[in-house]
Amino acid sequence: MSFFLSGHIERNMSRIAIYLVFSFSVVMDNLAQDDSVRTYALEGILVEGEILRESEIGLTRVDLSAAQDAAGDGLSFSELLRASGAAPIRSYGASGLSTPSFRGTGSSHTAILWNGVSIQSPMSGQQDLSLIQSGLFNDLSILKGGASSLYGTGAIGGVINLNSTLELNEGLELSGVQKAGSFSHFFQQYSASWSGKKFFTKTTYFRRFLENDFEYVNAFVRPEVSETLENAGIQRQGIYHEDQFQLNPQNALKAAVWWQSNFLEIPAPIFSSPSEATQADDFVRAFLSWTNSGVRHKISVIQSLQHQDLLYLDPTVNLASNSSFNNWVSRVTTEYRISSALTVVGGVNHLTESAQADNFIGSGPKRNTTSLFSSLRWFSGENFSLAFSAREEFIDGSLTPFAPSLGGSYEVHEGVVFNFNASKNYRVPTFNDLYWRGAGAEGNNQLKPESSLNSEIGFVFKRGENNKAFEVALNAYTGEIDNWILWSANTTNVWSPENLKQVWNRGLESTVNFNRRFGQLDLSIRAGYERTKTTASEIYGDTPESEKGKQLVYTPIHQGHFQLSSSVGKWTCNINSTWVGQQFTDAGNSELFSISNFQVVNAFLSYEASLKSFRGGLRFDINNMLNMDYQNRRGYPMYGRNYSLTLTINYTKSDET
Repeated sequence: MSFFLSGHIERNMSRIAIYLVFSFSVVMDNLAQDDSVRTYALEGILVEGEILRESEIGLTRVDLSAAQDAAGDGLSFSELLRASGAAPIRSYGASGLSTPSFRGTGSSHTAILWNGVSIQSPMSGQQDLSLIQSGLFNDLSILKGGASSLYGTGAIGGVINLNSTLELNEGLELSGVQKAGSFSHFFQQYSASWSGKKFFTKTTYFRRFLENDFEYVNAFVRPEVSETLENAGIQRQGIYHEDQFQLNPQNALKAAVWWQSNFLEIPAPIFSSPSEATQADDFVRAFLSWTNSGVRHKISVIQSLQHQDLLYLDPTVNLASNSSFNNWVSRVTTEYRISSALTVVGGVNHLTESAQADNFIGSGPKRNTTSLFSSLRWFSGENFSLAFSAREEFIDGSLTPFAPSLGGSYEVHEGVVFNFNASKNYRVPTFNDLYWRGAGAEGNNQLKPESSLNSEIGFVFKRGENNKAFEVALNAYTGEIDNWILWSANTTNVWSPENLKQVWNRGLESTVNFNRRFGQLDLSIRAGYERTKTTASEIYGDTPESEKGKQLVYTPIHQGHFQLSSSVGKWTCNINSTWVGQQFTDAGNSELFSISNFQVVNAFLSYEASLKSFRGGLRFDINNMLNMDYQNRRGYPMYGRNYSLTLTINYTKSDET
């Protein structure tokens, strides 16, 4: 396939041989170990991806557990990220596509992993975060920075991890959530779980309905008028089921199935004619893993299948577009502890992708990707750690860019840690980029993969623990992404993708966390600021030279977040504010068409009580307290002031057998 970097496998045999020998020798060596003493014995299931997680040295990982607790139930993952300020979200309005934008990178530059398996569409390279219900998972985190050496294509700006930590011997738990809010917003979630000494099972059903018929001010007409948003409703329901079998202290099986049906009305920008477009998006995802832990090793073997159907209808132009895709992942990851200081990781991942669409020629594209990855970790005492990782992928026999990384962490003094990381990363073109035909667009099978060089350095200062803790973190980063793929209209007004730019993203991230108990009062303050400069450093093809040095569209230079939370007894009060700076909507950075900065303030008051085996909570939210009239995308208004009331009930019964 000519869109990959040139070169024949014969000329790269030495590199391939090193990977094969290194990865498979580690697997075989693990199986030969005497496991009479099991220091890695599994008390709970090993989260897939945990082996690689320990190699993320020097990168910035953000645990979203506290943000998830503060945000409450019923939020999509995009709403959780927006409320927490943990990462910027690019959203096409109340019911439109929502995608991440880490450190000024594009929507396809973040890897989104479920149990360590990518769930991004091979057609678009994206995953709509508004379709992910955050309450399905209890182990949510994001990783900022380049991580292709660990997680493969697309991990240029960062990684989103969706996991569940399963605990044994917890007995029976039943829970229910009922939420009602403005704009005909209704959410229900019911779950039942049981765990004994060797078995865990949990099933969750959820349903969300949202009319989104809110008022907004249309500033694109004169005089300005107040209008009601139309064709923006959401209907969503799904079932999430997972099981764990603890075969013995060293071996465990985990299985999970995620089915979801989504129906979205797609509003047009408010400066256009009204829309009647809709989208039906249904998917099923299945996951199975076996994990084994011994005195010196860990092994994880997984199989994962995904199928997704999408039907887009637009009666106004008599358009009906069908598409679907299938993914099948097989992976073996193994870790071997050579000594107390040195650990080696090796793995093989095989991905089969296929897609069908009305705008693909023939039966639709297919491709097979085999990845060899490895990592070497060195821990010197308790104050210094180092990790070297690398990955090579073979797509239908062609090589992708080689992706190495080096990260380190050094505790120079108690509570003062310096980190650094340097990496090469990549993203391969999607099926749409390569093979799309028709509807005013045409793919380009001559595209090259995007590649990037990323580096960052930072420090963390921490004092105290738990109820008396103070932490400051500061990171500076830079990256250069070459062969950036962009769709643009040619002279015949047909849209097509090309490698049009070299983009330089650099910036500064800072966070402050403070926790303190004053008598019965628990006080928590969290604040963050990010400055991101992302500009075109080189221009290719027919792209106007005037775009060079300009900030990329919908990439604010300044963003900030502040949260204040206080608890007394059974009561909790929380106020959080997100501020987003000016965003340009055209490549020339015209002030006239830019989106002004905006600030969104949310607050809630909650009360929790318990009686024997029952726990309950009542929560009242006020969102956009200042009734800010704002947009994330030009022409797509967001919610004004709105309210919601949430009731939660939990019943637990310990397993006494």
